[in-house]
Amino acid sequence: MEEKNTNVPRIPLDMIHDDPMARFFTRVWDFCHVHTKLLVLTGIALLVTVSAGLGYWGWKVSAERDASARLGIVLQTAGLTENGSSPALIQEIRDIRESRSATLAGRIAHIYEARMLFDGGDAAAALEAYNSAFSVLGKDRILGRLVVWERAHVHLVLGDKVSALADFKRVSSEKDFFLQESALFHVARLEAEMGAMDKSRAAYESMLDQYPDSPYRETRLF
Repeated sequence: MEEKNTNVPRIPLDMIHDDPMARFFTRVWDFCHVHTKLLVLTGIALLVTVSAGLGYWGWKVSAERDASARLGIVLQTAGLTENGSSPALIQEIRDIRESRSATLAGRIAHIYEARMLFDGGDAAAALEAYNSAFSVLGKDRILGRLVVWERAHVHLVLGDKVSALADFKRVSSEKDFFLQESALFHVARLEAEMGAMDKSRAAYESMLDQYPDSPYRETRLF
């Protein structure tokens, strides 16, 4: 009879019981066994949430693409036609603004609507459109300031220098904004026209300090 090898080392049972990894997997198994129903429901809920999120993301991308394409067609048509501010084009811009309000193109449509109204000679309607655009885009540092800048010019056409000055001042206070230089010049010009020469000089000097190579430096205001 073959003799048993008595030299094989034996692993004490207490070493198995004290193994942290073994205890961890044992507890995981026990938890899964006890809470099987809960885990299944949680998995289903997670799957539904992920599916809904992907569906919403896909819808948003599709809506943004559609709005951008429609806006591009309208702007291209406006550039090719003799009357780029026709009522039909303005109405199409409004449709994009209203039907795709959650998209970037839909929000930008506010600005183009106001521009078309202004280019068409209806400054009062353009001002109303710019005010509406600001209510939507006012918190956007770039688009909001652009709306204020363009609205200031509408105020000038309507003869409201006080409101125009207020808008130009708002834009001029935005550091590193690409229209700050022009806004400072317009502030200086309007202050001079309204008789506030000290304020005009201060705005003009501020412009030259920040933009020493400004093309406006050759313009005489006082």
